[in-house]
Amino acid sequence: MQPAAVQWCLCLCHAAESTIYQLLAASNAYSGLVCVDVVQGLVCKSRTNLQHHKQPFAHNVEFCPDLKSAIAALKPTALVGVSTIAKAFDKEVVEAMCELNDRRIIF
Repeated sequence: MQPAAVQWCLCLCHAAESTIYQLLAASNAYSGLVCVDVVQGLVCKSRTNLQHHKQPFAHNVEFCPDLKSAIAALKPTALVGVSTIAKAFDKEVVEAMCELNDRRIIF
């Protein structure tokens, strides 16, 4: 079997975790990565309150206030949680990913 091609990867981050953003920016790994801030929603160019370390991750996508709406709008093939927020990937989130992808990646 071939691995699933990752089109969009949603990364759930906490607003205070600038280290995660710095590491990803240093590796230039953000072109297909879209970050969802637990508190402030999708990191996108239309947000006017982005901190400097989040700006490289801002894409021209419509703002989504939370993870579930971001999944519905962006239809990611991968979901990576780095927020340390317990139960952020609840049943609804996992079911949404399962509906979108036969071979989803949830980490």
